[in-house]
Amino acid sequence: AEYNGTYAEQVIALLSSKVPEVMDQDERALTHVDYHLYQCRYPETYPRRDIEDALIPAVGAYLGKVLVRELNGHWVPRKQLDESQVVVGNQVWLPFLRARHYLKANASLLDYSLTQFFRVASQTS
Repeated sequence: AEYNGTYAEQVIALLSSKVPEVMDQDERALTHVDYHLYQCRYPETYPRRDIEDALIPAVGAYLGKVLVRELNGHWVPRKQLDESQVVVGNQVWLPFLRARHYLKANASLLDYSLTQFFRVASQTS
């Protein structure tokens, strides 16, 4: 799916110079992404349109890619990006919807961290 390619690569391109761990595409990388986006205050610093059009799809795809790669999940594409799913075992996860909540405000980066999402998925799989 396009999620594993184009969108996920955008996060790598955007963050790789500041967060080299993003290249690893694993749980540790998610922690570094959480920290970097929070420290740089992305939701407060960048125009909302850029976040909606580019960052949410990129972060959602990256999160989904980590779920697929690390937890042996698989994508279930949907017409609406927010409804696209990653199935891990018999659980369904919505990485794009998580990214939307995550990037709502700077406090949301803590409340909806990518690391927390991954850990819950890994414990229930």
